[in-house]
Amino acid sequence: MSRAKRLLVINPNSSAAVSQRLADVADIVLTGRAVVQVVTAAGGPAYLGDMETMRAGEAAAIAAVRDLCIGQGKAFDAIVMGCFAELGVAAVRQMLEIPVCSLLGASLLAAGRRGRRLGIVTAGTQWRDLLPSMVAPLLRNDEMVLAGIRTIDTTGTIIAEQPDLAIQALNRAVWECRHHDGADVVVIGGAGLGGLAARLNVPADTAVIDSVEAGLIQSLGD
Repeated sequence: MSRAKRLLVINPNSSAAVSQRLADVADIVLTGRAVVQVVTAAGGPAYLGDMETMRAGEAAAIAAVRDLCIGQGKAFDAIVMGCFAELGVAAVRQMLEIPVCSLLGASLLAAGRRGRRLGIVTAGTQWRDLLPSMVAPLLRNDEMVLAGIRTIDTTGTIIAEQPDLAIQALNRAVWECRHHDGADVVVIGGAGLGGLAARLNVPADTAVIDSVEAGLIQSLGD
């Protein structure tokens, strides 16, 4: 009988609620399939919402991986960078030479299997401007186009702490992605939003991808 894979999930921000959200989704998605350690990166910013905080979160995440895997000698089969941005993936992959993915990269890969016109729903209005340049390099061979980005006026950290308050706004944003932007697959992006896709009342002709679930499943490499 093969052993369960050992996965490391790094939260680049300092929110305990976001780390707990990552752990809760991992418990649901990976029970019996992997042993998961979720780590909050020491010194990470409270919230990643601009280039400065993303650089700080990336540095904190890389330092956390280095401390665990090199300083403490812990071994993992794969690492998930628990952020809806491609932070630190290449650096950590080069450092350890094991599979590494981000929530953003994994969810776009999963979305590409379900549709062609991509919609993204996330928290924080500033992400409408931040995401397009991050998404573009990950869309492969023009097989998928970015139809639209819809945001709700709060943060992923707040949603992680009070998820019930976000359901109505997320439902509306997914509906707008489908009916205004023409998206046929919608990614619910962000560590703080993990697990909420399954609770949404979405249009029947729209596939919905939970970015946290996508990252965890990709890390298994099945």
